[in-house]
Formats: sequence, structure tokens, C-alpha cells
Amino acid sequence: MKKLRRVGILVAVVMLVVVVVYLFEKNTDEPEKIFVIPVNSDELFISSEEGYNSIKVYRQANILVINALSEAAFFDGVQFTVEIEGGNNTRRCRNHLDDYRRQYGICRRQ
Repeated sequence: MKKLRRVGILVAVVMLVVVVVYLFEKNTDEPEKIFVIPVNSDELFISSEEGYNSIKVYRQANILVINALSEAAFFDGVQFTVEIEGGNNTRRCRNHLDDYRRQYGICRRQ
């Protein structure tokens, strides 16, 4: 009976260690890549910061790449693209950005 009890305790301890190691490995706080489309400072079209929120819009060919960040705990950030028609249509680009700001309530244009 004592041997069976020791084996049971040993199995329980091994299972506990395995579960703890699994949970530790699963919950590593490595930040996810939020901005997967690479941009550089030469492509910066417009940016705005207000309080804890910031938005940067980069222009690549006929695409706007929009990066939005906030220091709020519930918002990690977001990146998305908007395809624009026509060549160098600045007014249309700004209208897309203004639509985004109205929709999500992020930053006013400065």
C-alpha cells in the first residue's frame, strides 16, 4: 500500500510539473508583430498624435498603410491598408484618413 501511495504521489508531482512547464511556455509575453507590412520614414504621408492615441499613414504606390497605436491596456494597435485609385491624389488620401478617424474616433488631423 505504501508503494502504491508513493507511485501515486510521484505521478501527481510529475503531472503538476508538466502542466506548469506547459503553461509557462504558452504564456511567454513575447509581443506579437502588429505591423506586418514594412514601412520606412520616407513613405510617411501624415501622422497625428492626441493624448494616448497616435496614427501614422504611409503611402506605398497606390496603397495607404495605416498604423494606429494607443497606450490603452485593451488596444494593442492595428495596421491595415486602403487601396486608393489614381496616382498622386492627395485629397482622396486625406478623405480616406478622415473617414477612418470619424469611424473609430481616433485623433484629429493637425
